[in-house]
Amino acid sequence: MAQSSEVTVYSANKSTPLGKIVLNGYNFNAGGAVDQKGIMHSFAITEGSLYDVWSTQAPVTLHHEDGQEVLVKIAALPVEEDGYGLIQFI
Repeated sequence: MAQSSEVTVYSANKSTPLGKIVLNGYNFNAGGAVDQKGIMHSFAITEGSLYDVWSTQAPVTLHHEDGQEVLVKIAALPVEEDGYGLIQFI
């Protein structure tokens, strides 16, 4: 499965960058799953730690370099360093 470009993960209020991830096989083009609440997708962490937001189930904002943003929750963290986690679009 192809990986999309890297996206930055921010706190929900967009004030604090928390890390960077890639969504596996996902495309941020208009009309994609970004507008569909409840969709879950796998991701890999490329920079930072998302443990604190996962453990509290705090929402976070994904920011793509083209300016698109979407609110998500970290449903599952990767178990291994090169593993995959799950996010849920909210």
